[in-house]
Formats: sequence, C-alpha cells, structure tokens
Amino acid sequence: MLRRALLHLASRSRRVEAARVFNVASLGADSPQQKQRIYTKCLGRTTHPTSDKPPHLQPQPVRYWCSSSVLMSMASGGEGSSSTPQKPTNRLAKERSPYLLQHAHNPVDWFPWGQEAFEKAVKEDKPIFLSVGYSTCHWCHVMERESFEDEEIGKILSDNFVCIKVDREERPDVDKVYMTFVQATSGGGGWPMSVWLTPDLRPFIGGTYFPPRDGGRRPGFKTILSRIIEQWQNNRSALESTGTRVVESLRKGTAISANPGTTPLPAPDVAKRCFHQLANSYEEEYGGFREAPKFPTPGTHALLGLLKGPHQWFYMVLV
Repeated sequence: MLRRALLHLASRSRRVEAARVFNVASLGADSPQQKQRIYTKCLGRTTHPTSDKPPHLQPQPVRYWCSSSVLMSMASGGEGSSSTPQKPTNRLAKERSPYLLQHAHNPVDWFPWGQEAFEKAVKEDKPIFLSVGYSTCHWCHVMERESFEDEEIGKILSDNFVCIKVDREERPDVDKVYMTFVQATSGGGGWPMSVWLTPDLRPFIGGTYFPPRDGGRRPGFKTILSRIIEQWQNNRSALESTGTRVVESLRKGTAISANPGTTPLPAPDVAKRCFHQLANSYEEEYGGFREAPKFPTPGTHALLGLLKGPHQWFYMVLV
C-alpha cells in the first residue's frame, strides 16, 4: 500500500511539473495551433480505450512526457517556435522618462544629460550631439524611426559624437537654453531639437527635424553629420568661434541688471508676483497657460506647488 501511494505521488508530481513547464513554454507560442502542438507532442498523448473488453483487459493509457529542457528549447527558438532577435539596449533603458525609454533600443550610444556624458566628451575630445524632444511629439517619433533606428546613421553618431538625449518635460531649463540658440541662428525652432556642442557644452550648430537622406535641395541628416565631422576635424576653430560669438550676443541681449541704488524685492513679494502673472495667463476653458500652441510646462506646475498661494493654484495644476 505504501509503495503504491509513493508511486502515485511521484507520477502526480511529474504531471504537475510538466504542466508547469508547459505553461512557461507555451508563452513562446505564436498561435493557438502552435500551443496545441506543443501540448500534444510534449506534455502527453493519451490513447483512450475503444474496445468492448472488460476494463482490466483494455490497453492502459499511454502518456509521453518530455523534459523541461525540451520544452524550454521549443519556447526559446527550438522546434515549433521562431526566435525573435534581441534589440540592442543603451543607457536610456535605466531612465524613467517615457520619452527616453522610447529610445532605449536605438542602435545609438545614447547618454542621458549628466556628468558621465560630459566627462566622456572631454576625455575623448568629441563634439556632443544633443537631441531634445518629448513623448507626444509627432516629428520626434518620425526622426527616431527614420534616423535613430537606422543602423548606418546610428554607427556614425556613436563613433563620432557623444550622443545625449533629453526630455524637455524633464529638463525645461536645458531645452530653454539651447532652443534660444537654435531660434537665434536658424530663425525658427521646434522639436525635435538637434544641437551640436563643444565638449564644454557651447553650441555651434543647431536645427530641428532633419530627414535621413538628401531630398531636393535639402541635405539629409547623414550628409549633415558627415559635414560636421569634416569641419570638426579640419576647421574646428572656426566652428567654436562662431558658436562663442552667438552665445555672447545672446547673453548680452538677455542680461538683467538692477537700477543703481535699488534693492531686490523680498522673496515673498517675488513669489506673489509670479503667482499673479501665471494666474493672469491661465485659460479656464481649455486649461493650460497662454494661447496655442501649448506644451507641457512641468516647471510652472512645480513653481505653483512651491508657492502654496491661494487655493486657485490647485485647479491650475490639475487642469
């Protein structure tokens, strides 16, 4: 009796374990038909009695069991399953921003904005390619699909530049600084924003969306990269001096100075004035601040949260 009980438990354990492995293996099945084939071939096939003989004379059910390794082989690309090639993964896979995560599998050696990228640019004396966008930007997705997912363009970027990807919703300060440069040098702006910087973060060339290849009279992104690489190698001083002049001009034009003899306003008064300026530009009907086009402004919401002014700020943040 004890021996029969032990054999029954052992048989039941094998069936439970096989069923468990089947559940794992079947996750790799591409269709219900393939899943059924995995079950029929590996987990077991039972021949049911069809004769009129007494039960003790009928053939016993026949079951075929396979090992876990066979099942996992099928699930991971062996017989009965097609393997999917792994996409490359870069540093952006560790970020939290939805926009940066969208670029985590580009064949580009992306860095987030930070000290690691800056030190690499200085150490290797490479220019920086800064790309700024946000997750709901249409042309950002277009440029990713056309250029950043292109193996050839990805290799050119990774070999010759330190590539930094920035979410403007996370870093509106970075976006503001370099968008001012792009608008001053190209007469317009927008996203995706593409800027090339010296290793010490001074911009020297900027633009927005670029098509991947040449079309008509407009150079493609690959051509622009080749020209910048050539100029950086053969005419670097001219590039740097041009960027320096533009930055100095912008700095003078945006400088803020107090009148002689005046004292700065107390911090509470400054905060109150900021709140009233935001309240006056708030649009109750459609939400947001000012007129279209409206873009996410997390810095504004953060400021309103810090001010803790009248209760109206709460509704401006929510809407």
